[in-house]
Amino acid sequence: MADARSPDRRIRALRKKIDLADRRLLTALAARMRAASAIGAIKVEAGLPLQQSARWAELMKDRLGLAASLDLRRPFINSLYELIHAEALRLQEGLLKKKTRRTREDT
Repeated sequence: MADARSPDRRIRALRKKIDLADRRLLTALAARMRAASAIGAIKVEAGLPLQQSARWAELMKDRLGLAASLDLRRPFINSLYELIHAEALRLQEGLLKKKTRRTREDT
């Protein structure tokens, strides 16, 4: 019988931590995308540009600083946030397209 220090038990315990962290990460990403969609709806309604370069620069500076303090590699976090940002813009562009179609249908 394997004791508590066996590699298999330690690996299983660590994998449970990874599984929990992944669930939390995906839940947080879903909440972030819902917030991005809500922001997109406001931008579309107000006629504001979807991409706001100053906000993106500010966000990246903050997140890269936080990542460095957490000992996460800058290239990894940069790539991750590029993907997150692209998806948020995709969602917001979908809202803009819906509004554009509705506007055309109304005319």
